[in-house]
Amino acid sequence: MLKASDIMTREVVTIKGFYTVDQAVRLMREKQVHALIVDRRTETDAYGIIRSDHVIVPPAVPDDAVLKINPGVCPSRLKSSFVA
Repeated sequence: MLKASDIMTREVVTIKGFYTVDQAVRLMREKQVHALIVDRRTETDAYGIIRSDHVIVPPAVPDDAVLKINPGVCPSRLKSSFVA
């Protein structure tokens, strides 16, 4: 039987919670990953995660486009818009 350790990523890429969505997308592209772990702010905080499917980026969007997140949306249903 396959275990989680058989398919997990060993080199985890993290990001601070105050980074913008645009910075997160750029980091995912740079590191060629589809998810980032969001660091805890304090010892009692939980870690977060942002996945590439949380942010919708049309394929024609240039790397230097500015992405904006729709405020007030549940993180599991994030949508974004962009400004070229």
